[in-house]
Amino acid sequence: MAQWQEHLEVVRGALRCTRAEGLALAVLATGAVAVLGVVLWLAVPADEPAAGDTLGDAAEGEGPEALAPTAPDRTGSEGSPDAQEASPGQPSASSPAEPAQPAPVTVHVSGHVARPGVVTVTEDDRVADAIGAAGGAVDGADLEALNLARIVRDGERVHVPHVDDDAAARAKANADAAGDDQPVSLNHADAAALEELPGVGEVTAQRILDHRDAHGEFTAVDELLEVPGIGEATLEQLRDHLVP
Repeated sequence: MAQWQEHLEVVRGALRCTRAEGLALAVLATGAVAVLGVVLWLAVPADEPAAGDTLGDAAEGEGPEALAPTAPDRTGSEGSPDAQEASPGQPSASSPAEPAQPAPVTVHVSGHVARPGVVTVTEDDRVADAIGAAGGAVDGADLEALNLARIVRDGERVHVPHVDDDAAARAKANADAAGDDQPVSLNHADAAALEELPGVGEVTAQRILDHRDAHGEFTAVDELLEVPGIGEATLEQLRDHLVP
């Protein structure tokens, strides 16, 4: 109370008014402060409505659609059908497994090719591919002496003879082409290669060549029965070692 009286005396002295006039000024100042506080309070925006009020407003103004729950997103969830169908360790439809690549094999290509030596091809490649890997055949190479469609084997030798090579060189080419478990071609083998077959001697080999010259190429191994001196027993010995 004493402090108010001191302030009042200071104000009254500054304004040079009476005590009653100073008190009236103080009351007016207090009222002005109160009015200013009310104005500031009204100027502050109201708080956002609570979630329950908003839901109520939506129910009253927007209809049933506003209350419909949002469907949960099942993409990638553990319980979704897509996740259940994909089993561990199995590729999905969107990422198919890559096919296995054929294994490499090493082949020695010799004879009349551009770059004789060791080449690397795949287990699915054929004699023609091995010759191509060695630079291809050169002029005078006798490719008819080889079965170019035969699948190569790891560690084998493919020898390309010359058209002027003697019978021994051509027999070597046929032996290399046949290998240990590859059949000999009836239509390309010479006498030396035929004599390496079981049950075939010099005479029988020559009879096979004479029949081929007289009647054309063989279309089946069973046609060997038309060659003099070859019967069912000899044919059964040769069947697994020959191709037309």
